[in-house]
Amino acid sequence: MVETEPMNEEEEITYGNFPGGDPRNFTPDEESCYPEEIEAWKVACREWDEGRGVDRGPGCQFLGDGSVVTGTGFGVGTYIWK
Repeated sequence: MVETEPMNEEEEITYGNFPGGDPRNFTPDEESCYPEEIEAWKVACREWDEGRGVDRGPGCQFLGDGSVVTGTGFGVGTYIWK
């Protein structure tokens, strides 16, 4: 898990899919995510630290039954809005 700085009054924490932006502001829920999702998030954080980060905005996929899935491959977790 990535260490985060304490929140200040202008920050808000939400739970759900990664909304895009800096992946270091997101922490996957280890009880709900697959290991592959957590690893994809760790890679994205390393790339961001190295200056090679890509803004992975949320995607959208239509499934065969007509339902829709959104996300970035990081699973669900908490996000700190700054």
